[in-house]
Amino acid sequence: MCLREDLLTLPELLKWSGYTTIGVSCNLLIDTLTGFGKGFQIFHSVGGRLIFQEADPHIKALGRFVSENSTTGWDRVKNSVKWCLRNRRVTPLIKKVINKVYKMAVLSRRGVKKNATPYTRKAFQIAKREINRAGSPCFLFINLMQTHHNYNPPRGFRYTWSPRSSSHKNETQDFLNHYYKKPYPQDVLEYFKDLYDEEVLFLESCLVKFVKEVLNEDTLVIITSDHGEHFGEGGHYGHILSLDDAVTRVPLMVRYPGGSHEVRYEIVQLNDLMATLTEIIDCPVPPPLSSVSLLSSEKRERAFMEIVWPERWLNKMKDGEFKRKVSKGPFQREVRSHPSEGHHG
Repeated sequence: MCLREDLLTLPELLKWSGYTTIGVSCNLLIDTLTGFGKGFQIFHSVGGRLIFQEADPHIKALGRFVSENSTTGWDRVKNSVKWCLRNRRVTPLIKKVINKVYKMAVLSRRGVKKNATPYTRKAFQIAKREINRAGSPCFLFINLMQTHHNYNPPRGFRYTWSPRSSSHKNETQDFLNHYYKKPYPQDVLEYFKDLYDEEVLFLESCLVKFVKEVLNEDTLVIITSDHGEHFGEGGHYGHILSLDDAVTRVPLMVRYPGGSHEVRYEIVQLNDLMATLTEIIDCPVPPPLSSVSLLSSEKRERAFMEIVWPERWLNKMKDGEFKRKVSKGPFQREVRSHPSEGHHG
């Protein structure tokens, strides 16, 4: 995953408006190596990094060609070779393979996905230091992985809900096992959910402490997520092959300067934050038409979501009956606003 170079980013707009822009990421997909450093004057990668620059235009071109023309693993191999022969370049493929092997063999085993707690704590320490250095005006973005599997809540939060004597303690928390091999039984998923809730509890305590100790009443604070998680709903685990509410209805909490807040019952999308923030700072550059400010009298009538290339997951599934059920989708979903109803995600 790489950010397109032609997209105008929120950090770029804020930097042009006189803000010091700071990024702190525990997610190796959100990194300068994948192009997400655009507009950030300061960027810290906390959760581990890939070896080679995935935002390299040749690596991006290779990845795009393979994704658009492949449905099976064998297709990906053939199309990778085809792209190299056609473009007379093999280095991009070598770099991409090395990155993938390094991610699977090293980062997934001992990095942030193994135990996110030390990375979360470090991210907040870095954020506190950079805010104190930057002064104001300042924009800070923090991407945390605490509530991403593997769920490994720290001491003081573990066993809040998860049983100490669970027989599932050594169960592998890999959503790929659930899809590729055999779906987890519901009792295993319930145990994973307890661990997840304990991770959320710990992260909440970190956020509350950070807001109280580091930020003042004049600070605009936004807390949100890029996706939710399934724990057995509709037979799913994780977030790769479903667009149900468990995945798409995520928290969006905004505390405006002065501490004001309100509960809103309307459809919004995460990209609406761009129009909201540019309106708050009175940025002269108009936001994309796809972004609707939360402060505007204009309300979003619909939200659209899509799973891109679900075939890359489906073709690896072993359980035929489960595969037939999951492969029905839907892989696209539209949510419309209904003023007569009281609450919408």
